Amino acid sequence: MINENLIVKAIDPSFFQFYDYKDNLVVKDTFTRMSVQSEGKYLFVNKSQNDYFGSIYILDKNGKKVIDKAFYKVTYLFDDLFFVSDGNGNRIINTKEKIIADNLGDEIQTACKKYFATSVKDTLFLFDKAGRQLLALKQGYLGFGYQYNYFIISSGNNYFLYNDDLKLIFQKEGRRFYVTQLSENSDELIISEEDSEYKTIIKTNGTIVLQNEGEIIYMPAHKAYFIRSKSRKGVFSSGKGWIYPLAYQRMAFEHMEKALYITKNKLIYRIQPDFKEVEFMKDSNDEVYTILEGDKSLFIYPDGEIITCPASSKIRPLIVVGSNERKLFYDQSDKSEIYDSTFTNILPDGFYLFKGDRFVLLKNKKTGFFVTDGNRIGLTDSKGHWLIPPLVGQRIRNQDFGFFSVQTQNKIVLYNQDYKPLPVAEGQRINVINENLLALGSYDESGYQSFLVCDRHLNPLSDVKFHSYNYQKSVFVRYTTENGQKKTCFYNKNFSLDTCLQYTNVAFMNDSSGRLIVYDGKWYGVMDAGKKLIAPLKFKTIEYKEPFYFLQESEDKTLLLTEDNEIKDLQCRMESVMYDEESKNYLLRNYDNGQNVMIDRKEVYFHGSPVILSC
Repeated sequence: MINENLIVKAIDPSFFQFYDYKDNLVVKDTFTRMSVQSEGKYLFVNKSQNDYFGSIYILDKNGKKVIDKAFYKVTYLFDDLFFVSDGNGNRIINTKEKIIADNLGDEIQTACKKYFATSVKDTLFLFDKAGRQLLALKQGYLGFGYQYNYFIISSGNNYFLYNDDLKLIFQKEGRRFYVTQLSENSDELIISEEDSEYKTIIKTNGTIVLQNEGEIIYMPAHKAYFIRSKSRKGVFSSGKGWIYPLAYQRMAFEHMEKALYITKNKLIYRIQPDFKEVEFMKDSNDEVYTILEGDKSLFIYPDGEIITCPASSKIRPLIVVGSNERKLFYDQSDKSEIYDSTFTNILPDGFYLFKGDRFVLLKNKKTGFFVTDGNRIGLTDSKGHWLIPPLVGQRIRNQDFGFFSVQTQNKIVLYNQDYKPLPVAEGQRINVINENLLALGSYDESGYQSFLVCDRHLNPLSDVKFHSYNYQKSVFVRYTTENGQKKTCFYNKNFSLDTCLQYTNVAFMNDSSGRLIVYDGKWYGVMDAGKKLIAPLKFKTIEYKEPFYFLQESEDKTLLLTEDNEIKDLQCRMESVMYDEESKNYLLRNYDNGQNVMIDRKEVYFHGSPVILSC
């Protein structure tokens, strides 16, 4: 079916004919190809199978021949005009076969549904629809697709923009430009110059509305333009002028949702089409925007403050999560320094940032800096005052909970939250348990490394020497032997004995539920925080890979202990676990044999059975 009047019937796989709905033959000719033109007003039909020289007729929508003559090539232009080629050359004709223009080139282009152009030898000729020649341009070229109220003609390296009244409204020598029309009926165009940031808003009568070095985006709902020039943004309307002056940094136009936003005082507002600002959401972004403008850098903070650095592109804003410190900066050099908002170095003379760990969050939400002069190392506050004075050392580290360690040539010195060194005897070592507790370690007579629990000033809180601890649950462990039987004794957070169990040793995992792996000298099991055995002592190895315990019963059999302490047989050996963001499930893998199992975090089984991808 072609339309309400015509039906196509195939004669054989290569040819067809036209019939009406009463099965009457409309045209006796047979055709091989067909195209619909001018929204169904005309049909171009080809009797030839030759790809280069056709035998093309022009039919109306009823299947009648408009012109009782075939052409090699036919192109519909506009207003019932056709570009045709045959043995008599190339020409423009109307439906009466009247010649509008003759002796044309092999190709034709149209513009604004009013003009057509063709090239003969090295000259472009532009005609109106009456066939009157309007332009002749050496090395001229008219591009494709100019359907509305403008078109571009080029000649060599020169480019000319005309409106539909053939008025020259813009030209550029030596640089190509592109035009964006806002809509079919709009009288405004955006001109973008190739290899340049320059853009121009121009009316089709030739009036230049705005020129800008940067971005110009039309916002249909607002009937205005989003303008960006370097770091500055604003909103411009050709009728109202600057609605938001070109002075905002935290303004954005979202292309997908066609929405305009502005950020003020940690709040993001959505700007309505009538330019009313409606609170949209809080701005949780603490990012400092860095914008380079020529030979200076602009740092735009979430609170709206803008700090300008006049010279270096290597200066960066200093951000330490959790700090309420004043605005500071550092440079990206081999010997980095710290600068205040006037870009004055605040570090002690001769010192620069230590490589590796550099910035640290101090108590009271202040910022500290690890510094060195190439030989000595130390810690300063944000004003360059010494917290840990410089000493000859190799490394300085944050040990969390406000403690710091300095590695010298022969030992490691721990500093407490008051930046005081905690001296220890030779062979002893301090580990940080939490903000109030330290472990003073040494080797006991049994060969185990044991420790005393001390306060933050290194005063012992108990005479008992422990061998392990779980800082999350404040559980301490001591290994002992009674009558030749090895035992593990558990102590409460007040260092009182809870119970002793017949395990050779235990291993605390980073498991918030307090579960731990136990070992009886031969087999491994898992015990919960209440000292109940939840995975029996029968496994060759056990690995904790959050949130699961992998229980290896044999070389070929792996079981899984879930967060709900259920044991599931995986029927395969599994070696790794990865969380899949898309499915919100866990993928277990064996890299040696390509086995894979996808499981749910809680239930492990989907609909009563494991989902086995390959096993």
